[in-house]
Amino acid sequence: MDSSRSRWQCCVSGKRAAARAQPLNGSLLLLERSKSLGRGDSATALEKIRLAVELDPHFAEAYFLLGLLEFQGGETAESIQHYKHALNLQPRSYSGHYNLALAYLREHRLPEARAQLEHAVNLDARQADAAYDLGIVLLELGEPSAALPHLRRARTLNPRRSDVAFNIVRAQLEAGQISEARTEAQASAKHLGSDFSVDRRHRPALL
Repeated sequence: MDSSRSRWQCCVSGKRAAARAQPLNGSLLLLERSKSLGRGDSATALEKIRLAVELDPHFAEAYFLLGLLEFQGGETAESIQHYKHALNLQPRSYSGHYNLALAYLREHRLPEARAQLEHAVNLDARQADAAYDLGIVLLELGEPSAALPHLRRARTLNPRRSDVAFNIVRAQLEAGQISEARTEAQASAKHLGSDFSVDRRHRPALL
């Protein structure tokens, strides 16, 4: 082993030993990660988060952030595993369930995405994106009647979204509610004007 490699290994071992001697500060790690990402240095952020996981295997937020970075880097299968690990440690995390659902959507695993979105909306009913995405997944699974309450909730939370208005009409048509769909389309066209158009088939970006 050459001397330069030996010095590098000693340096790394010394840093890890020093880190183990101190309590893990989650807020500090998040701050450091934010600075790394702000500089566009995702590799440094990943290194810091992996060190956090090594130092504290029960640090749920570190697993979540690791999954988030992997998802952003296109490593969807890896991100799913880390999101699941985070949720094992912190099962009532809205962000954990929602982001795991997005990862499943990217892989077109709709039943799994549905289950995670249902957890997410049950944990936080104020999130329009989760309600909308659940409605769209249910539409894709052939359950338009089940989709409607979630799409309507998304509209209540964000009434200016033309994609929500369009997919409410779509769900009504697929559920055989022709008269209701016509009335809904007329009301949406009046309320949204040019933002609403029957040729805009909006879906989550990952579908």
